[in-house]
Amino acid sequence: MKKNSAVNKILSDGTNKLSSKRVAAFVLLIMFIVVVIAHMFFGLPIDDYVFEGLKDTLIFSLGFVGAEKFSDALSKQKNDAPKPETEEDFI
Repeated sequence: MKKNSAVNKILSDGTNKLSSKRVAAFVLLIMFIVVVIAHMFFGLPIDDYVFEGLKDTLIFSLGFVGAEKFSDALSKQKNDAPKPETEEDFI
């Protein structure tokens, strides 16, 4: 697989390393699509708890992937914040 392929770009974080959260979300998405297609077109019965569990897990994993962007911004903001002043600074 090429280093700059589209799938690699989608699954990597801002530092061009594969993100385990994104890989897990991608695998869950493929599984969800397979389950829905199997149920709709081939008539395979899918238990409600399996479908709901897969759906909820996919939603949560996509939420964690989305939170990556904000956690990076918050950690940079925290590191750039000025240090609190102490009494020794005034003496």
